[in-house]
Amino acid sequence: TPGLNIASNIILSLSATERRIAAMIKNGLTSTQISNVMHISLDTVKSHRRNIRKKLRLNNSRTNLASYLDAKM
Repeated sequence: TPGLNIASNIILSLSATERRIAAMIKNGLTSTQISNVMHISLDTVKSHRRNIRKKLRLNNSRTNLASYLDAKM
């Protein structure tokens, strides 16, 4: 389906780290849990989340990132 191709292309625009974090968000991990698993600061996780939302065109959106990723990934 065309919508899926667009979503796939956008997800492929994420860096490897952003895809890894996106997968953890999709699986329900909190930012704190992600920072512990990846051994990075909470601020770094929040920065990656912001970048993911921007690349997925979800900035200024009330869309739940985990729900969106669950539907698209």
